[in-house]
Amino acid sequence: MKKLYVLGIGGTGAKCIQAAVHLHASGAYGKDVRMGVLLVDADASNGNLQSARETVHCALDAGDLFRDTNVSLFSGALKNYGYWNPLGEYSDRLTLSDIYREAGMRAVDTGLGELYDCLVAPEEKQADLSLGFRGRPSIGSAVVSRIKSTGFSQGPWPELINDIQADCANGDKPRIHLFGSIFGGTGSSGLPTLGTLLSRELKGVRDAVEITASVLLPYFDFDVPDDEDIYAEAKNFTLNTDAALQYLARLAGDSFNCIYLVGDGTKQRYERPSSGGPTQNNPSSCIELIAASAVTADAGSGYGNGAYLTVSDDSLMTWEDFPGETTSKSLKATLRTCYAWHFNLYNELREAQRYSSKTSFTKSAPWFDRFFSLSERTNRPDVEREDQSRQIAAFDKWSVDFLQWFQQLCWSGSAREQLADIRDCSFKPYDGLEPDPSRAYLESLERLVIGQTVAKREKWRDSIDLLKNHLADSKHSLEGTAGLVNNLYEII
Repeated sequence: MKKLYVLGIGGTGAKCIQAAVHLHASGAYGKDVRMGVLLVDADASNGNLQSARETVHCALDAGDLFRDTNVSLFSGALKNYGYWNPLGEYSDRLTLSDIYREAGMRAVDTGLGELYDCLVAPEEKQADLSLGFRGRPSIGSAVVSRIKSTGFSQGPWPELINDIQADCANGDKPRIHLFGSIFGGTGSSGLPTLGTLLSRELKGVRDAVEITASVLLPYFDFDVPDDEDIYAEAKNFTLNTDAALQYLARLAGDSFNCIYLVGDGTKQRYERPSSGGPTQNNPSSCIELIAASAVTADAGSGYGNGAYLTVSDDSLMTWEDFPGETTSKSLKATLRTCYAWHFNLYNELREAQRYSSKTSFTKSAPWFDRFFSLSERTNRPDVEREDQSRQIAAFDKWSVDFLQWFQQLCWSGSAREQLADIRDCSFKPYDGLEPDPSRAYLESLERLVIGQTVAKREKWRDSIDLLKNHLADSKHSLEGTAGLVNNLYEII
C-alpha cells in the first residue's frame, strides 16, 4: 500500500489540500493508497481553511460508507490529522512582540533589543497574528521555527511522526508532500521551514522517506483590502518569491527529494480581497489541481531535484495538461457520476422513498430492484431504511462539494470554457427526505466534458436514462445506495 502524507500550509496550501482530497476520492492516486491530511495555518478562521476542512470531512464520511476496493471511487483510505496552529501555545500572545517578550528581552540585553528593532518593522511587531502572517515571511519563519523547541511533541505531530516511522519499520517508503504558496507569508515561511524541520526530525529513517513539495508561484492578483493596515501586497509577490526560492535553493533544498514549481503567467484576479478571517475564501483554481496532481509524481533523488509543471496554452486549461496517467480519467468519471446524481438519481431515490408501492415505482425505473428490495423476500436493503437515507445524504453532500469545486476550476481561466461545460447554477446539498425541486431534470451528458468524444456504439453513455438501463443489468458485490453509486462510476 502506498502511504501519502499531505500538508497544506496557509490559505493556498488549504486550497491544494481540497484538490488533493478530491483527487484521492476520485481514485486518481490509485486504489491501494492511504493518504493522511494535515492543515497548517495561524489564521484559524480563514475561509480557505474552513472550506478545506469541510471537504476532508465530506470525503471521510462518504468514503466510510461507499468504499469498495474493487472500484477506484473512494477506494483509498483517508486519515485526518486535523489542524495545527503555529500560534497554539502562544494563544494569549498574538503579536510578535508578545511571543518574543520584547520588554523582558530589552531588560536583559539592550543589544538584543536593538537587533530586534533592525529585523522587525514597528507595524510588524504589533500585527495581530491570529489572522495569519500578512504576507510577511519573516514573521512566519520566526513563529513556525519555534516548533524546534517542542520537538514535534504537541498537537497532531506526535501521531503523524509515529505513523511515518511505523510505515518505515514495515518496509514502506512513505511520501510527505507539502503545499504552499511561495509569494505570501504563511506558505513562503512555513513550507521551507517545516520541510527542513521534518527532514531533521526523521533523520533516523530519512533514507526511507520521500519529502516533496508543490511550491506555488504567483498565480493570482487582487486589489488592496480595506479591512487591515498590514496585508499581503501583490506588489511584493515577486520579491517574496525570489527570496523564498533562494532560501530553498541554498538552505532548504537538500531537505527535499523534489520540489515542483507551479504557476500561471495569466493571473486570476480576486475581486473581493481580504487579509484573513472567514472572508478570505478564494475560488479554486486549476493551478491548485496541477499542484495536487504532483503528489504521486516521480521524485528522483539527491539535492536540487526540481521540476516545472506547465500547460500547453496560457489562457486555457485542457485535460492533457494534468500530470499523472489516471488524473484526467478519474476526474471525468467522478464529474459525470456526480452530475448524473445531482440532476437525476438523487431525486429518483427520494421519490422512491415516498412511494408506498415500490413495484409501481420500478415500472418506470427498472434499475431500482437491482439495488433495492421490492418486498421482504429479498436480501437487498429497503430504500427507506435509515442507513440508506444516511448514505444518500452523505454522497449528496460530498458530490455537491465536488461539483462546487469543479465549477470553480472551470471558471478560473480567462474564459469559462475549460474542462467542462457546467451551467451557471448554485450547487448545494439538500436537507430533507424528499426530492429537491430546484434540481431541474438533466438527461444528456454529451457536452459536459469538453473535448471528450464517445464512440457511436457507446453513445448510450451520454444519456442518463440509458445509463440507468445498463445499471439494471450490472453485476456488483454491493447493493443499496453504495452499489448504485459504485456501479454508476464504473460504467459512466
